[in-house]
Amino acid sequence: MRASRWILPFAGLVLWSLGCSDDDTSTAPHAKVGDDAGTDGSVLLPEAAQESSVVDAGHDVVDEQDAFFDAPVDVAADQEEDAPIVVPKPTPADIDFKALQPIPSGEFLLFNDWNPSPNMVRAISLDGQSVVDVFRAFRIWSLGVSHDSKRIAFACGDPKQAEHYDITLGDAIQHTWIYDVASQSAEVLAFGNLNDECHTFGPDDHNLYVCRRYDFSKTGSFKGWRIGRIDLSSRVFEFLTPEMDSVFALHPQPTPDETEMLYGMIDIPSSPPAGVRSIKKLHFATETFSFVRTDADTPVLSPDGKRYLYRNFLQKRTLWASSLDATNEVQVVAAEVTKPVWSPDGSRVAYLVRDDAHNCDHIEMVASDGSQASAPTRLRDCSTSGEFITNIAWISIP
Repeated sequence: MRASRWILPFAGLVLWSLGCSDDDTSTAPHAKVGDDAGTDGSVLLPEAAQESSVVDAGHDVVDEQDAFFDAPVDVAADQEEDAPIVVPKPTPADIDFKALQPIPSGEFLLFNDWNPSPNMVRAISLDGQSVVDVFRAFRIWSLGVSHDSKRIAFACGDPKQAEHYDITLGDAIQHTWIYDVASQSAEVLAFGNLNDECHTFGPDDHNLYVCRRYDFSKTGSFKGWRIGRIDLSSRVFEFLTPEMDSVFALHPQPTPDETEMLYGMIDIPSSPPAGVRSIKKLHFATETFSFVRTDADTPVLSPDGKRYLYRNFLQKRTLWASSLDATNEVQVVAAEVTKPVWSPDGSRVAYLVRDDAHNCDHIEMVASDGSQASAPTRLRDCSTSGEFITNIAWISIP
């Protein structure tokens, strides 16, 4: 990667921004933390309206099929910016973080619940009979588990969003935090005028991939979703794909050798409001892109990297699996689902399925070979539990 074009100084970190297109152009965001960051970990953020699209903050656009996306708004190059806002580095106390119970040995599905305040992260056993409250924090959206199950990445809102960023739009700000399973402690990894989702650990757990919205303005506009990764040792963040107006990149899936990455792309201008969905591949060494599949989204690579899940827009957004060469296709779930995840051994798939009558999502599980496509196992019924679940992640504790 020619990372030097897309590196952003950020709170003592260098943040790499995400992108998703064949266009090799990029524009550095106005609202960034810079060399003026204080030694106390604070960052300086100028307020500025951005060239962007408008969406409801706090929601993954892949799951909001009927959302309307406004056309980008051009901002004059000579627009005057306000004085910088000093933003302190968040602490666990700032997000009402509290460790609750250790995760027992065995395989579990982690899920968040938006109904309690602060929000809760729970672990449910694969028979659905045991649930453990793991930790709580303010407005938890995205979850990702390292391959060794020692760390949980999560997105968390800022309770003082309006004070810190002068932004009142919903949960626009979502910082990335790391929860250490052994010590039951949390530490902020990336913060500022940004919203991180799609947390995916690289194959050796050295990198954390995210899809990022950034540079929110008072009106709620922002530049879009781009894909990037954070080096967990140096805490350097890199934009992996160039910025394009109203073309969003989501669901980064690095291959086991980390030479390529599958991801989903939504081209909003080509077909509003839902946009044209496709799955693309980024070849890191050559910085080239190729199409993997059209009319599909939400790619999820299997643990061995030989197959991937995808939502098929030609088959009512049902969940399918395919080899990387587009052979051996099979329908995994005969219903529209979100947030699919593989089991560590690749034999099962868990996901969320919508219950419109109760305005919530159930947790279900099926065999990955398609043999249970129409007969899933329901692990958590949100209509009886009363939970509002937005994300799940598989974790295996020795």
